[in-house]
Amino acid sequence: MRKRLILLMVITLLVISAFNTATVFGASASFSVSGGGTYNVGDTVRITYTYSGATFGVATTVIKYDPSILQYQSPPSGGEGPSTASGEIRVIAGSGNQSSTLSVTVTFKALKAGSSTISFSHDVVDYDFNQLSVPSKSTTVTVTNSSSSASGNANLASLSVSAGTLSPSFSASRT
Repeated sequence: MRKRLILLMVITLLVISAFNTATVFGASASFSVSGGGTYNVGDTVRITYTYSGATFGVATTVIKYDPSILQYQSPPSGGEGPSTASGEIRVIAGSGNQSSTLSVTVTFKALKAGSSTISFSHDVVDYDFNQLSVPSKSTTVTVTNSSSSASGNANLASLSVSAGTLSPSFSASRT
């Protein structure tokens, strides 16, 4: 009798587990950023980021930057985004169709000398709308003012005097 009861319980558990299945996803994706570095005031700064390593559906990315250093210029290529921004841009990339990579380029204008960290946070799902784990990353853009850079030559070699003569004549070695 005891063996029959145990056998009945085992069969019941197997039947219940066959109809009650759940798939657990812990998938992840790779994320890369390019375009950081040093630029001059007035330069166009293009930051490109790419998701890879999965079959993507949609990726929502929040990009944060210093709006006193960089000015958002255009809707990103490969995604949708705002036409203006004040330090934060939300970009939606992907059409819901299967894609093995998602790549987006965002354009800024360098406004003034300084440094801005551009950080990325994500909400990414695969083609089956399963959440993907994506590492957070950032890049730094440094803006310099090229018009204020000195040549390092203080010899005044091209100095000239009009309406008169210079006596004694100019010499870089004489102070």
